[in-house]
Amino acid sequence: MWEHFSAQYPNYQIQNIEEPHLSLTRTIFLRHHWIEDFVKGVASTAQHVPRFKLRLANFETYTNEEKTRTFIAAKVEPIDNLILLVKKLDGLLNEYGLQEYYKDPSFHISFAWCLGDHSEGIRSGFKSKFSAEPLLTEVLNVQELVCKCAHKVYKLSLCDR
Repeated sequence: MWEHFSAQYPNYQIQNIEEPHLSLTRTIFLRHHWIEDFVKGVASTAQHVPRFKLRLANFETYTNEEKTRTFIAAKVEPIDNLILLVKKLDGLLNEYGLQEYYKDPSFHISFAWCLGDHSEGIRSGFKSKFSAEPLLTEVLNVQELVCKCAHKVYKLSLCDR
């Protein structure tokens, strides 16, 4: 289904996102000497949260804060476990004086993007172009958190309860 978007919106030069993900923090900048302890904190958080399932819900568009990129995404539900994780990670961010996640987050997985703010143009076509498509019913098993720091990627398992 994702590949339909670039064909349906040729004027926007939509690009697929190679590794779709769901963000639980804003992009942050860590001092080099903080990385090891920060990753340990994220790992500790992951160890106290059980694995869970998410469903992809409806399509939505988002822009970055600078309005230089538009993202096509699928909202996810239920969000209870995501809110729990964000609260725990916000506590960790506070220890480092870093900005917390958004106060009223809209949890989603972005799978395509284009340059500029084209949210309205893309969103207006969702109903007309995709009304014949089945609702997104895919279920995702969330088993780990991925923490990217500089050029390193840390995969941190959630609790296996």
